[in-house]
Amino acid sequence: MRLTLRTLLAWLDDTLPPSEVKQMGQQVAESPFAQDLVERIHRVTRQRRLTVPGGNGQEGVDPNIVAAYLDSELGSEEVADYERRCLKSDTLLAEVASVHQVLSLIGQKAKVPNEAKWRMYRLIKGPEVGARVAKADVPATPKAQTPTWGRSDLPRPTFWGRFGPVIGVVGLVALLAFSAWRVIGPAPLSRDASQTQVAQADRPQPKRPSEDLTPPIENQPVGPVETPDVEMPEGDLKTPTPAPPAVAQPANALGVVDAAGPGMLLRRGEARNEWERLATGTALKPGDVLMNFRPFHNPVRLGPVQVVLDGAGLLQIVSGDETAGTQINLERGRIVVRDATGPIALLIAALDRDGDGRSIVLRPVLIQSSLAPLAIERLPRPDPSAPVTLRVSAAGGKLVIRSPDAENSFDAPTSVDVAYNFPEKLAVDAMAAFAPKLGEVEGGGLPDWATDQAPPPIESQLAELFAKQFKPGADPVLSLAEALNASPQAEVRELALAALGDLDLELVLSALQTRGKRADRQAAIRVLRDLMARGPEDSAGVKMELGKVGGKNPEWAATVFRMLRGFNAAETRQDATYTTLVKLLDHADVEVRELALDNLMAITKRDNLGYDPDTPSIGPGLKEWQKLLATKKLKP
Repeated sequence: MRLTLRTLLAWLDDTLPPSEVKQMGQQVAESPFAQDLVERIHRVTRQRRLTVPGGNGQEGVDPNIVAAYLDSELGSEEVADYERRCLKSDTLLAEVASVHQVLSLIGQKAKVPNEAKWRMYRLIKGPEVGARVAKADVPATPKAQTPTWGRSDLPRPTFWGRFGPVIGVVGLVALLAFSAWRVIGPAPLSRDASQTQVAQADRPQPKRPSEDLTPPIENQPVGPVETPDVEMPEGDLKTPTPAPPAVAQPANALGVVDAAGPGMLLRRGEARNEWERLATGTALKPGDVLMNFRPFHNPVRLGPVQVVLDGAGLLQIVSGDETAGTQINLERGRIVVRDATGPIALLIAALDRDGDGRSIVLRPVLIQSSLAPLAIERLPRPDPSAPVTLRVSAAGGKLVIRSPDAENSFDAPTSVDVAYNFPEKLAVDAMAAFAPKLGEVEGGGLPDWATDQAPPPIESQLAELFAKQFKPGADPVLSLAEALNASPQAEVRELALAALGDLDLELVLSALQTRGKRADRQAAIRVLRDLMARGPEDSAGVKMELGKVGGKNPEWAATVFRMLRGFNAAETRQDATYTTLVKLLDHADVEVRELALDNLMAITKRDNLGYDPDTPSIGPGLKEWQKLLATKKLKP
């Protein structure tokens, strides 16, 4: 694709196809002239003193030529001549950029205030139009026109004309009600009934609960009272909302998707990057890998146990065992286990991979509990030397965790960490197996995200809005890309970026490089940092994808990865850190400028000081940061 003024305007207004956005972004990043032109377009479209081009003179141009240029109907020589004139004149450049921006918004639903609609509907009335047509064509003396909604020359109806029908209807209803009462009337009380009412009135009335909560002693039952032996969960637990009816599980299936609702639950296909959307009632089999997105809560039923995938997560169903229960591997995320027919028995592990992508076999543990629910969460592991940790939280009853070496029992409410510690070096030629170590968390209990079966109303509305972006039968990656490019809600675009971080990391990096959309760049930074915090494999994947996008510029990939990782306490005490970050504020790439500003604001606890990464040369922001660096006032 050629870098022309028309393609540059299409790139700025997000009208290019998704396949060409990345290519155009790379061309702009490699061309200093294109970067200057982008900044000039932003500047001239904001100037209020630029006039409209006239029909003649040095800046005169026919409006039909502008329309033909935007519709790609001019010849190559006329296009070149018009673009040269636009590059020489701020007025012509502002006109074509503004018109292109307006045309790019056509097709989007406009928000019209209700007051404006009401006034427009009252502009023309039937009787008034007929009266005006009957008048003379041209009045002798023009008179000032009064807005239709403010005219009062029409005859006002009389009192009986306005309220007579209403009064008549009310009177008729009252007459009918009185007639019915006279015909039916209250039933006369018999002598026995009236005496009974009098006797009851003479008896003392029972006190209200607020007056006396203790019943009389003579009303207490005599002898011991048997109470059922029911073990209740301790702690302050919220009352769960009634769960929807369970979906019948097929006879030969290991599990079934249980009332998925509007959520997006995906299952990996034969290839690692192929995913299909699952509907309610879909049968599950051993080896299925399920992926869930934030903010969806999707339940699956595995035998007698219901497992709810809460937010972003990846779950692998390994096998089913009649004695030990269903074995699952929680690669990331968190789940809530709910009991349907009996005690919970779940064989669970945390399949892991090192930075080179080699699988690590973690010996599973058998989790048993007499009461539901259970919350199981895989904690983040940003440091490769840190253990892989599963946190199991129980609401009440007894929690039993059997590891390959021992069996441990805990009184709920409690939280227990199941940690897998790795040696410094792993075997290269074979997969290693590790046994877990158990440790009770002080003050642990059921976390807040697992106490309610129903999500908050705001989260439910956001989930419904996000679910509308997925068309039935469409590729999930394509639907997410369309939501990222077309959705007007910043929250939906960030959710799409978070999901694309697990499906297509290249689109996340493309959003990081987008000019003019700072909210999307900041959302992409948060998504990439969340990926890097999961573990060494995800961090290595981000670094590898940056190297692919950078291509022949490994320095760019290293710089972006370094700033995504952030700076520790020791580095924030070094002057070289601030010198490097302030220097990067004047970098040619907008994503580098955005990351430099993000790190400076996080370290120094300051705002942006008026600095805009899209237009660094405009405003006092860059000079303010440079001034603070020169006076050595950047250190916190």
